[in-house]
Amino acid sequence: MIMIDGKRTALVVLGMHRSGTSALARILSLLGAGLPENLMPPRPDNPLGFWESSPVSDFNEACLDRARRRWDDPKPIPDAWFYQSDVESLVERAVELLQEEFGDHSTLVLKDPRISRLLPIWAEAFRRSGITPHYLLMLRNPKEVAFSLRSRNPMPLEQAQLLWTSYMLAAERGSRGASRQLVAYHELLRNWRTALAGVPGLGSMDPAAASVDEFLSDSHRHYRVDAGELQRDPDYSDLLKALYRCLDEAVGGRPDEGMLDRIRTRYLAAWGILSPGRRRARLFGDFAPAGVAPAPATEPAPEEREGGASSPAEGRHLVLHYHLFKNAGTSIDRFLQQNFDNRWCPREGEGGEWPVDDVARFIAEQPDLLALSSHTAQLPPPRLPGLNVLPIIFLRHPIDRIRSVYQFERRQEADTEGAVKAKQMSLKEFVAWRLERPGDRSFRNFQTHRLAGGASPRLRRTLGELGCAEHTLAGLPFVGLVEEFERSMERLVEWLKPFFPDVSYAPFPPQNVTREEGSTLEDRLLELEEEIGTELYERVVVENELDLALY
Repeated sequence: MIMIDGKRTALVVLGMHRSGTSALARILSLLGAGLPENLMPPRPDNPLGFWESSPVSDFNEACLDRARRRWDDPKPIPDAWFYQSDVESLVERAVELLQEEFGDHSTLVLKDPRISRLLPIWAEAFRRSGITPHYLLMLRNPKEVAFSLRSRNPMPLEQAQLLWTSYMLAAERGSRGASRQLVAYHELLRNWRTALAGVPGLGSMDPAAASVDEFLSDSHRHYRVDAGELQRDPDYSDLLKALYRCLDEAVGGRPDEGMLDRIRTRYLAAWGILSPGRRRARLFGDFAPAGVAPAPATEPAPEEREGGASSPAEGRHLVLHYHLFKNAGTSIDRFLQQNFDNRWCPREGEGGEWPVDDVARFIAEQPDLLALSSHTAQLPPPRLPGLNVLPIIFLRHPIDRIRSVYQFERRQEADTEGAVKAKQMSLKEFVAWRLERPGDRSFRNFQTHRLAGGASPRLRRTLGELGCAEHTLAGLPFVGLVEEFERSMERLVEWLKPFFPDVSYAPFPPQNVTREEGSTLEDRLLELEEEIGTELYERVVVENELDLALY
């Protein structure tokens, strides 16, 4: 067994269930990688064995449960979930499992498809354990995977497609920046020596060659589909086809990460549309690989993180409400005014933006101020000696927000261009007018734009606009949702109590609200599509795919 640079090596098998991950794990073990202590026993659906740890599988299922997911739930896990404080206990347990299951193996093989979606936890566990991971992303034609999966677990074809897409996107993104390689299932069966060339931590393949050949049989491959058949099949989404094509072309090389970022952004945007399944399927089908800002490839280093706060330390505390237009901001302002009276104030910068340094200067000049609200203050929160800034921001479904903006503009008495146009135009005309205006972000990824507004040029070059917004969001200690306003307010009060023990919230009539009482989000989205037409509605979706991903 070979030890890399004096460190232990973990060969981590990633990929979707029914993709040949068990076969790959077994081959790696035959070539010398250590297996876990408590192997999952074979079952009728996998008579040759899973070659994975039962305790690790149970642990990963518990992690998914903590994230309110299951192995067969394709809905992505938000990046922010991995930064919650209670995830620390999961990392600690993963470290324990590595020791319990693998002891002192210099090279070990760790396989469970669920790890693909939980890589931030396991990557940190490897780091703390002094183990260097090498990720092997198992790639099998998704049509074959769907056939195999549905023979074992009856499910709709759409669910099988979404599962494959979710697992592969998570595995690809989570393994970026680390040692990794793509392994094509058909190549593994045809010529395993070539497929596994370059895997670290293994000795000569010759002594184990006969055992591998005996184990590996093409007769165990019950479903065969060529790539051309998948690309021609209208029942499979364009997004899935684009993802498979991009990964397949990268076998033996490096994938096009820009393309993968655009696919991931569209996939996340589709999940942000809480409307009937036909809407989501249509959006997947309309994928076009162009013009989308990339999502972050890696989490920024700690020294790059900006803003945030906050423990109830000694010194001055100040609530800073980032009032995003038509995101329940008027209701938050009423809450702040009720609690802080004349020690709360609204304030705007000049020229439409209030830079962070100017916000800090204003706060320093107002020593009695306890709460501040602003539509124009830029993120991240300012830092001042002796000051603990408590930032508040509420996000909202970006498509649902559109009608609220229009109705507000029609109702207000101001003579701004938006207010004048809203009074003259139908909703459909107003939306089209906004989208045609160069630089107008009102209906074009408005929330992403605001969250990314104060990012440094270096971060913008590295992460793109969505990445900067996600970076900012991950550093905020409180984020509310308009659609979960009462629950958000309960959590807000709970969070503020250590700093302001007398703070309280009693539900009051919503302030400056334009949506109909009792209507559901899904109903409102359908009504909007009916009123502005499907063509314009779908353009709105595309123009807001970063906001949908963020949401």
